[in-house]
Order: sequence, then C-alpha cells, then structure tokens
Amino acid sequence: MPLNKRSALTIALLFIAYTCFTQTAGDSLTAAQIIQKAIDSAGGEKLFEQIKNVESITQMVTAKGDTLYFAVKKMNFNKYYVSTMSLGYVNTTTVYNNGAAALEKDTLAQDLRDSFELEDLNLSSYISNNYGFKKLGYKLDRQPDQKFKNFDCYCVLVTSPLGKATLNYYDKKTGNEIMVIFPNETRSVFINFYKSNGITCPSQILMVDKTGAVTTSTLKKLIYDVNMDSNWFAVPTPGKYIAPQTFRKGTFKYLNSNDGATIVRQQNLQLEINGESKTEFKIEWLTDKDYLLYRLKNPASPPTNENIEYLKVRIISWANNKYYCQYITSGNIGGTCAFEKIE
Repeated sequence: MPLNKRSALTIALLFIAYTCFTQTAGDSLTAAQIIQKAIDSAGGEKLFEQIKNVESITQMVTAKGDTLYFAVKKMNFNKYYVSTMSLGYVNTTTVYNNGAAALEKDTLAQDLRDSFELEDLNLSSYISNNYGFKKLGYKLDRQPDQKFKNFDCYCVLVTSPLGKATLNYYDKKTGNEIMVIFPNETRSVFINFYKSNGITCPSQILMVDKTGAVTTSTLKKLIYDVNMDSNWFAVPTPGKYIAPQTFRKGTFKYLNSNDGATIVRQQNLQLEINGESKTEFKIEWLTDKDYLLYRLKNPASPPTNENIEYLKVRIISWANNKYYCQYITSGNIGGTCAFEKIE
C-alpha cells in the first residue's frame, strides 16, 4: 500500500522526545476550530457523511516480536466489529451494534455492559475519531500549545459525555492529529498517513505502554463503502458460542468475493474449484469454530516448512446457512471472508 512519504526520521524524533516539549504562544483558534481543522484535513464532514461503511486489516507487531492481525468493520456510524487473530494467541472478537455489545473468546460470549466501554465502542463506529468527537458532543478544551523538536502542535483535552478524557496533539501546519495520550498513560503516535477516496487516515501507529514498550500498527487493507453484510455485526447471545456442525461438510460459495469459485468440503478434505483451477487442501478441525487448511506446494518435494502452505481459520459468526470468518496464512497474511452453504 503506497504511503504518504512523511519523514520517518522526523516522526521518530517526535516519538523519542515525547516528554521533552515546551509550551508555545498560541493563536486565536478555539478547541472546536482545531478539531474542525483536523476533520477538514482528513477529508471533511460532507465526505464522511457519505461513507457509510469501511473495513480494514491492520498488522500489529508487539515489542516481543509477535504478529497479530486486527480486522475492523464499521457500518452506519452505529455498528463496529473488531477481531484479532494470530498463530500464537487466542482469537477475540468484539461486536457493537447500536448500543449493545459482546465479547467472544474461545467458545464463550459475554455481554459488555460497562458504560465507558460502550461509549468507546460507539466512538469507534465513526470513520474518524475527530468527526465522532463533534457528532457525539464531546467536550473540547484547548490546552497550551506544545512544541517538539520538529513539530509545533495544538493540544486539545477531549472529554467524553461520561467524563473520560484524552489529550490530543495536532500538527499546526497540516491539521493532522499526531499523538494521543490516554487516561492510563499509554499513548499512540501517528507516524504515517494514507489517502484513499479523498480520506486521509493514519497508516502506521506506534502504541506505547506505561513501561515504554512499543507495538507497531501498520495498515494493510482499507476499503470504503463496500457492500457490507450486516450479519458481521450480530451480537452473540451470552454463554456457549459454538458453530453448527453443518459447516464441516458440503458445497459452499464465497459471499462478496471470489465470484464463480466453489468449495467442496468433506470431513478431512477441501477442494476449491474456480473454472479450470482446482486446489486441494486437507482440513483439520481444531475446535468447533477453528479449522486448519494445509497442503504441500509441491507434492513431489518433502513436507518441509518451506513446502507447506496453510491457513488458520476461525468462524466468528453465522446466520442460517452462512458463516463469517477471519483467517491468517502461513505467509503471515490476515483477512476476513464469508461463505454460504449451497448443498
């Protein structure tokens, strides 16, 4: 994905010196005008109002070197889905739908009822946090400007209707938000930006915890106004959350991708047919919701790590004969897809 070429060295210096700033004389802009400038620099309200759906895939690399993928979907400013997946961590999925929310982990689903968490999820359903601040009536208080080694910043204290406050820093030249400090003293530093469909958003973020450990988040996929299925935002009923056995066998087609491809699944074998192309995988069910697809790239060669291709798949939700899932490949590529059983 091509990135807006902003100096990585300059931003790194900002990150390293985040505690070494000085106050500078301010201009006459109000906090609301600073937020509006950030909204305008990212695309503007009229454009945000037109974009009803967005989905993204983000790769996160922790301070320990572990890699995770975050799949995010947003719809109609009141629905939000985020699911994490890796080869070494337990998958978790959070779904927010118009005030109701649940967390799914392993084979259990639980209601999310904490008011502050629901408030955060509501904000996350907006394409831009700054746009959400304005639309949801967050309180905005301008703080003394802060000058870093390479940036002169506006600083705005943003307080939610329930009283949760974050300190937000905005580059005076571009209007872009470049850092957020959260109540628990963690912070996010936005070091690169990506523009698509007229909207500018952070494409690389450094997330720093209280110990100074850094997780790097990199945007891998971003699509606006897709034909999104509302079943992604179905809030599961609390308790056991186990996918139906019916998805283990049968004939399936993709939903909204890979048009014309057919999947024939037996207990231990899966065949994907797309025109003249046929790809055969062995399938191993790890749990009622997780399965592993694998094959030898070259059947004539030994089954070494380099010759084995596999996908780890987790069923997130389902509705009648359709199911929705997240995956990660042996090539360390993450994504989401959906299937409909046709036979």
